[in-house]
Amino acid sequence: MLLPTVALTNYATWTLTGTPSDGMLVFNTATTTGNYAVTPGLYYWYNFQWNKLSPLPGATIISALDCKATTSAAGVYYTNTSLTAGNNKQITITPGSAGTYSATTNVANGYSFSASGSFTAAQVGKPQTVTLQSNGTPEAAGTNSFSVTVENQVCSFSVTAYNYIDCSAPLKGTYKVNQALDSTSNTKQITIVPKVAGKYDFISIVYAPDASNTFSLVNSSTVFTTAQVGKPQQVTLKGAGTPKVAGTYNAILQVSSDGGQNYNLGCSFAVTVQP
Repeated sequence: MLLPTVALTNYATWTLTGTPSDGMLVFNTATTTGNYAVTPGLYYWYNFQWNKLSPLPGATIISALDCKATTSAAGVYYTNTSLTAGNNKQITITPGSAGTYSATTNVANGYSFSASGSFTAAQVGKPQTVTLQSNGTPEAAGTNSFSVTVENQVCSFSVTAYNYIDCSAPLKGTYKVNQALDSTSNTKQITIVPKVAGKYDFISIVYAPDASNTFSLVNSSTVFTTAQVGKPQQVTLKGAGTPKVAGTYNAILQVSSDGGQNYNLGCSFAVTVQP
């Protein structure tokens, strides 16, 4: 039997000439993305849409896919830290038939998500929660978009990766030789994503150029609650001490907590002392 060959635009559009007719069978040659995406294979028209026939031997046909975009992915995503089983994203798949499934995303910023399994006849037509496991390591801080593909269905969600500590905010105040630093005007804001709740101490020591010429920017006894863990928190470092020698020097931030999280050499920034 020779079937009509057509390049479908999506599975919700008839595309062919004439009136849509249940039972019409075609071979689709197109691959599309976005809502109602299609891939090459056999499709039949039923219930106002194209339905794919046997995408793979024993594979299920998916009738709906929901990425729950308003629900955050589980876990905290730190740069340069391998993801674990706690880093995952739940989606909902509604199977149109019993069989196996495979759900995969694109790779973005060094990591991706995937899941596979099977649905029984009793689960057909009912939304099923599926957990996508993460793979890889976030390479840089920022928000990335992931598109989930399951057969001819596509949906998307976003995940934000964080640096442990970010020192990129500008240094405030004037730094002059023999002028004592002021805790109000000589400041530096940093961002930290705490791993555990508890008290944190921040100290950024500037060796300029020896121990007798040391000044610092510090913040002691900052307490983060359980609700703040895994979320960016701003901390203001306050100037202390008196610069003795003009020049540009490197301030190295060290962080410790009573919860056992130590961020030695967490990040650094430049401080210029004027004559």
